[in-house]
Amino acid sequence: MGVFYKHFDKPIEYYFNRTGPGTNTFNILNTDEARAFGGELDAVLASLDPPAGHDQRQRARTLVQDYRREWLREQWPTWYDVPDERERVEFALGLIAAFQDGPQTLGQIPALLDQLADHFFNTLGERNALTLARYLFQVRGLKGAEPDYWLPQNSNLRAVIEGGRGIPISLALVYGLVGRRLGYAVTACNWPNHFLATALHNGERIVIDCFRGGHCVEADKFLNLQGPSREAARLQLEEDASPETIMARVLKNLVRQYQYIEHFPNAQLMVDLLKDLERRQSSPAKR
Repeated sequence: MGVFYKHFDKPIEYYFNRTGPGTNTFNILNTDEARAFGGELDAVLASLDPPAGHDQRQRARTLVQDYRREWLREQWPTWYDVPDERERVEFALGLIAAFQDGPQTLGQIPALLDQLADHFFNTLGERNALTLARYLFQVRGLKGAEPDYWLPQNSNLRAVIEGGRGIPISLALVYGLVGRRLGYAVTACNWPNHFLATALHNGERIVIDCFRGGHCVEADKFLNLQGPSREAARLQLEEDASPETIMARVLKNLVRQYQYIEHFPNAQLMVDLLKDLERRQSSPAKR
């Protein structure tokens, strides 16, 4: 008996040909559009009657992953030419999120950041860079991803905002990108081994550890802990990491994250994107 099912919201069709128990065959038609399903694929497969088996699900996931890697390779160079630095890093982070969640989600990160900024702006009480940290990491409950630190979604800003868990750089970027929407003097600090944020408050630089509940400490106290490296540390704190520096660190994390879950094709893709970024940084004319 043949069973035909079409998912009308996306330009893709599934066809199951059932010839006996355990002998379902699974084909995807219009495969050029397979990537449009994104995170909805599992739900669509679960809704089919007869249901898709393990092999069919694996085939569908493999196909979608292949198309997403192809899509990201094609789209990756587009972020280099975005003129505004904030928009450039948001667009690059959006490409990573869309690779994980499906290209139909591209463009959602700015709206999510806008919502956080609007919600904070409409809260009662004092509003400044320090109360923003309290709002995001205590009231909203964004926090460090423990024990699942090395899962790839922790580098996906869309997943971090919606799921409330991230690694130091992704949480610091949420804080910084929301803060800049509100006009606060916040910077992204490419601190070795643990990305930080800083903010100017009443003329004083404050160091913010977004991974640890938005813990704030005066820069002078932080620098006193650095010993002979104090001057180098001061320069590091005062430097606002560029979009290229940020994305290089994001990609390095993703390489390790995909290796951690043994998804080596995706790890290799991140290596390739990192090499492309480093090549363009060494030859600015290629941008």
